[in-house]
Amino acid sequence: MSILAVYSADDLFCPRRVLTHEQDIQTELAAAGLMLMAADVPPAVGEQQRHERRGAPAYEQPEERVDASEVFTCGALERRIERGRVRLCLQGEEAVLLIALRAGDRLRLPAGLPQCMLPTPGEACSWEDTADTAEALAYAPVAECALVNLVPLEV
Repeated sequence: MSILAVYSADDLFCPRRVLTHEQDIQTELAAAGLMLMAADVPPAVGEQQRHERRGAPAYEQPEERVDASEVFTCGALERRIERGRVRLCLQGEEAVLLIALRAGDRLRLPAGLPQCMLPTPGEACSWEDTADTAEALAYAPVAECALVNLVPLEV
């Protein structure tokens, strides 16, 4: 992971900060209850579910917005990016975070955060979620969420 964009909850068009230093990223994620896993930390053991998505063709150059149907919550889990690049968008209490992830990145997520996964245009990506229970792996749609107003940073 190399980039974390932090948006104010009241301005989702332009990030207020863009972090590229790993220690700064780790500090910001920890404040939101997230943890980026080091490569030498053993992976979580438990129930697993694999997901795949493909970004819109790069030549289409659509104005990118978060679709309300893509926003979900789930239980506490560990997410590992298996292939491709993806942006994970998370709605916190005071800020919205956009985290650029690539194959090999692992992240621990708390339960109940509204989120969505945006694949890089023109690329296929896949990720695997691991949790203690199968119920924690279920993606529940979110009725209303500020993420749908996010204009995601291209990273």
